Amino acid sequence: MTTTNTDAATSSSNTANNSNNNNGNMVTVSNVAEIFHAAGYAFKKLSELIQSMDPTNDPNLTTNGDYQTHWEPADVEQFSSIVTSFTKDLNQLAENLKTKMANRLRDEHLETKMQSLSSKQQELIQPPPPPTSSSS
Repeated sequence: MTTTNTDAATSSSNTANNSNNNNGNMVTVSNVAEIFHAAGYAFKKLSELIQSMDPTNDPNLTTNGDYQTHWEPADVEQFSSIVTSFTKDLNQLAENLKTKMANRLRDEHLETKMQSLSSKQQELIQPPPPPTSSSS
């Protein structure tokens, strides 16, 4: 059985999703590698689409200097929308990862600082436990 690039990209995406579901929130190097494999296919396809816009890449479309593109305005609009959405989503992911990393570094720094304090100093810093309400 022959696997096409589209099948491979879909399979990689599905495998990554299934692995995530099976392992809870655990992300493995394999999950990330599969995502990069699918992304590689997507970027290859993007490259092919960009090249198809250049009349010098397809001599069958050029006749006596009169270039006729097979890209319709709706195709260009859809392509632009897809790339814009991808860029927006990628920027959002980058911002989320940046925030998580900053929070993790801050938490690790605070934990390290707390560990270096004596128990008496830790008691002074930590808030007292909340009062318990008694039922009358």
